[in-house]
Amino acid sequence: MLGPLRILDWLWLAMGLVCAAGVAAEIRGRQRAGAVLLDIGFNPRREMQLGLGVLMALGGCYMALTSSKFRIQGLCYVAWGMVQFASATHRLQLRQAGIFGRRKLIRWEDIVEYHFDPKGDLVLKLRPNKGWSGSVGRVDYVQRQEVSDLLASKVQGGEGPKNPE
Repeated sequence: MLGPLRILDWLWLAMGLVCAAGVAAEIRGRQRAGAVLLDIGFNPRREMQLGLGVLMALGGCYMALTSSKFRIQGLCYVAWGMVQFASATHRLQLRQAGIFGRRKLIRWEDIVEYHFDPKGDLVLKLRPNKGWSGSVGRVDYVQRQEVSDLLASKVQGGEGPKNPE
């Protein structure tokens, strides 16, 4: 039995719901972006986030199942662990609907021009009504040609790469 909720329980519940909503938004964004055409991102903290996610989820399950006093806190830790899993698997990707990265989908039809800067960052110029242009992430040297070819096939009316490597 759960018993009366304390003030801290309400705070833990709110934090758990925010975490769960963030994971749901990430999953929804991935589904709307379509299938992955090319995965070009790199997450240097991936292993740490996966390990932390496993520990948080396991610890949260243990807390939720063994202690009625800390059940809500345990469920919050499970939700927080799911956030770590979602963060670890989030990378810059070229998908059917556009470029998916940084929790945002940039649709193919919104890209006017693209190029790689000297550091290897993929720089996009978007349509004027989108109000943003800039780097979306670094592309490894061995993938630049493949990325450039895919972008050339998807970006319509653009000038293509300025400095193909």
